[in-house]
Amino acid sequence: MIGAIVNAGKTAWDIIKDGRAVSTAQSAYCGAVPEKIPFTKLYGWKKKTGSWNVVYENLYGIDVIECELKYSFQYNGQCEAHPKSVFVTNFCVWAPKCDVAWGFTFDVNASTRGRPLNVGTKDKVIGAIPLLVRMSAGGANSKSQTMELTARGDGKLLTK
Repeated sequence: MIGAIVNAGKTAWDIIKDGRAVSTAQSAYCGAVPEKIPFTKLYGWKKKTGSWNVVYENLYGIDVIECELKYSFQYNGQCEAHPKSVFVTNFCVWAPKCDVAWGFTFDVNASTRGRPLNVGTKDKVIGAIPLLVRMSAGGANSKSQTMELTARGDGKLLTK
């Protein structure tokens, strides 16, 4: 029996603080794995990675914040007890590069949204975990934005 799907990682972490990439962000992760199955009994992992750029302009149309955000996660985790089910782990978002012009601020953090969930069926569990990525830019025209990224055990990354 799989039992509950749990997050085996962190629930929140800073990605960019005071306009600088946080070095520990790349080692912060979350996931959706079965509670009653030891991690050593999960196999078949595959890795997915990607990135996106965030650019904010000032009132004159000049780019004042340029940031690259990357994500990665491992999916397709399987166990003998439920061979049709798949799980996700090591879901991470970090910033390898961030440039913030003088007089502007930029902060980015990530936090899980609720608990991990099953987006499949009772017989074919697909573990998933939603992650909120909050971006806040300060300066002459302050902005904030929140994205929801959901990593799934079948390898899909859903964005809102």
